[in-house]
Amino acid sequence: MDSVALTQTEFYRKLYKPGDYDMRILYDADKNMTWTPGNFELKKQPEITIRIPRRLTIKQNWDNEVNVNL
Repeated sequence: MDSVALTQTEFYRKLYKPGDYDMRILYDADKNMTWTPGNFELKKQPEITIRIPRRLTIKQNWDNEVNVNL
């Protein structure tokens, strides 16, 4: 699993192994780079995670471009 903090509208990464990938967007409210669960006693909601419904297929020796609308 690979996690990357997005600070701009475009993301570029080289050298992923070919295959199918799932992608999720995590709104990291406390900026600790991990998903933080909720706490019932403190009435705190868990951080929001959005699963991108489309699988990403990475092919060898190809430029793979994917647009994601949030």
